[in-house]
Amino acid sequence: MTSFTRNNIIIKFFTRFILVIILLNLIFLLKTDAEDKNNQVTLFINEFMDSNGDTILGKDGDSSDWIEIYNPTDKPKYILQPTPAAPNNTRGFFSLKTAGFYSFYLNNKLLIHLIIILLLILVFLSIIFFRATVKLKQSKSQLKKINEEQALLLNNIQTQIWYLKDVDRYGRANKAHLDFFDINIEGLENRSLFEIRGEKEAAVCIKGNIEVFKKKKQIKTEEWVKNGKGEKRLLSIIKTPKLDDNGQVEFVICSAEDITEKKRIEDQIRNLAQEYETIINYTQDAIFLVNVENQEFKYHRLNSIHEKLTGFTTEKIKGKSPIEIVGKKLGKIIEANYRRCLEEKKTISYEEELELPAGKRVWHTNLSPVIVNGEVVQLVGVSRDITERKQMEKKLKQNENEYRNLFEESPIGLVKVDNKGNIIDINKEMLNLLGSPGKEETLQFNLLKMSNLQIAGLSQQLELVIKKGRPISGEKFYTSYWGKKLWLNYSIKPILDEKGEVTEVIIVCQDTTEKRKAEERIKYLTFHDSLTGLYNRAYFNEEMKRYNTERQLPLSIIIGDVNGLKLTNDVFGHQEGDNLLIKVARIIKSSCRQEDLVARWGGDEFVILLPQTDEKVAREICLRIKESCRKSRAEPIKPSIALGYATQKEPGEDIRDIFKKAEDCMYKNKLNESKNTHNAIISSLKKALSETAYISSERSQQVKKLALELGRALKLTDYELTHLDLLAELYDLGKVVICPNIIQKQGSLTPEEWKEIKRHPEIGYQIANSSPELSNIAEGILSHHEWWDGSGYPRGLKGEKIPLISRIIAIVDAYDVMTNGGPYKEAISKEEAIKELEKGAGSQFDPEIVDIFINQVLAE
Repeated sequence: MTSFTRNNIIIKFFTRFILVIILLNLIFLLKTDAEDKNNQVTLFINEFMDSNGDTILGKDGDSSDWIEIYNPTDKPKYILQPTPAAPNNTRGFFSLKTAGFYSFYLNNKLLIHLIIILLLILVFLSIIFFRATVKLKQSKSQLKKINEEQALLLNNIQTQIWYLKDVDRYGRANKAHLDFFDINIEGLENRSLFEIRGEKEAAVCIKGNIEVFKKKKQIKTEEWVKNGKGEKRLLSIIKTPKLDDNGQVEFVICSAEDITEKKRIEDQIRNLAQEYETIINYTQDAIFLVNVENQEFKYHRLNSIHEKLTGFTTEKIKGKSPIEIVGKKLGKIIEANYRRCLEEKKTISYEEELELPAGKRVWHTNLSPVIVNGEVVQLVGVSRDITERKQMEKKLKQNENEYRNLFEESPIGLVKVDNKGNIIDINKEMLNLLGSPGKEETLQFNLLKMSNLQIAGLSQQLELVIKKGRPISGEKFYTSYWGKKLWLNYSIKPILDEKGEVTEVIIVCQDTTEKRKAEERIKYLTFHDSLTGLYNRAYFNEEMKRYNTERQLPLSIIIGDVNGLKLTNDVFGHQEGDNLLIKVARIIKSSCRQEDLVARWGGDEFVILLPQTDEKVAREICLRIKESCRKSRAEPIKPSIALGYATQKEPGEDIRDIFKKAEDCMYKNKLNESKNTHNAIISSLKKALSETAYISSERSQQVKKLALELGRALKLTDYELTHLDLLAELYDLGKVVICPNIIQKQGSLTPEEWKEIKRHPEIGYQIANSSPELSNIAEGILSHHEWWDGSGYPRGLKGEKIPLISRIIAIVDAYDVMTNGGPYKEAISKEEAIKELEKGAGSQFDPEIVDIFINQVLAE
């Protein structure tokens, strides 16, 4: 309940209460006046005075029960009820003063009640006035709220609203209109239109205003108005007259919408429609529109060319399907392409031969879908009459067949280019000479712009033939775009038109590479390493003598030694070892400069001679080689090389001493880097083992986790745990050289296959022993298939003669295989695996370790 409502209820209550009091007073007056007239009695009283001279009540004799009050004239006026008999008693019904007041009241009763009534009337009128004041205040508050809501509404809409006091003078306006002119409300009211809008715009506006004031009717106009930023905007304005009681225009209310963008879009649409009509009717192609309705095709429109070439008109085919127009057989052929475009929702191209009213013709059509909200609603077809072209193509094809056969099957390479160098045609032999993957790719090239032809000088020769019109021949060494290197014996011959200008050029090529190669190979093998292609030791020694001059100082030497070559040869075979050397050689070559001399010194060593190179640059080249090795893939071992360098700074220094310093530096670095090399080799072996045995990373980590937990339960030292950690990942290392078909075979193995499988502990032992990084776990690898009772392999060790870490791995490996399964074993549950371990305790497995594994490791 609001305060206004509550106050109103209270006021109504008091007004009604006062009216009731006034009415009761009037009734009391009338009743009292009648009683006074009928009940007057005369009695006697003696007047006594007390010691203070005050008049007190008394009595006339002991037997008298009545008293009478005398006024100053000694005439009785009113009869009072009896008081107690004792004189000077003021505790009775009346004291003398009270009796006096009451006497005054009785003498002036009418006047007193009239005064009371008048006062109540005055209060009543005051309440009425207060109520009116409250209502007025409430009305003002409501009016204020309405005004605020109206102002909020008007100032938060985009429509501009204002009113005019007369034809050329502003009243008030909303925020949108003020913002448009960039002025405040005080800057607008009572100002002339000429001040706000300028003379020209104001004149146009006033003309419309006069019409509204005169005709007293609403008008709508469109006016170009310059806003506060100086921009011309088109406004759609509605002017509505407000009439007074006499029917005269009191003021004009105006509203405006900015329709500049709308008008621009409408103009664009109109222009596009005009352009559309121009294009569709003046193009040389036949254009048709097809509506798609519920997967059905209905023609909508044809352009004039389509009507002319087909014999159909828009009026005849509009709203009809292809089947309705040309019959079921031909209509289905036409609809098949329409349906393909509908389903693929993309532009399709096709050719079709149609028998139409205008004759039999061949068409090439591009059909495009019009998609709205993901659905095809219309198809737009553009067809070109290719009948004559098809006839000429047929004749041309017949004439070309003979030439084509001769061109294609020629045993010499042939290329035809235009007078701008673009390849027009190329035969099979030339594609083979260039090493091109296909004719289509080769036809994309321009021989004048190909950098490899420019380097060989062939582009320049071709350009000369095109300019001069005279043939040129010769022999060039050429590296094709596809990397094929060959010596070409070439002849470039122009084809001239009737004006003697070159239109095409024929290039005839024969490969003389093999002849050249035979000559070069003899020379090459004399100075190069046959495996890596780098210079050999003999060539390097000769060149080192030639470089040992003051002009080449400072002269730096880098010596490198490949890490892990022996291990690669032992584990993966010498072929992989050779591949590792080749890869390292490529890395070194690519990391050096063109003027640097790189050679294979022998075995796993490489040497680099860097003329005019100080120690800083030599160090940078070493770092570049190391970084390239780090980024290389492990196939199967990641390339790694130890490097050392030294620099000859003074002419008197012996180059052999510099070589020795570089070699010593290399061996020192190899020793310092051994740990990193160890980690890289182990990582490569783990990867190779995982790929060979199909052991997932998660499974390998689980074996490792269980093995370490069991090792801790057995209180192994940190040193022993480190070996156990490595063994848990590489105990099956020997399998990397076992035939994958045997390792991954599904089902039972043959006796020969089992024999091969049982070799893997010994192979793993040999691999580990050949690597200082793995020698600590070699014995563990060899013994992980030995049994507690001595019936295992390969040596038949028994009991505690089996290394502890091998006994741990045997249990963990058996549990992993049982719970995860293998190529020839189905997986079983954890509980079943535990039973198998318990069954094998004392025969296959160390019983004490089995007990700890089950009750401490697996129980957690």
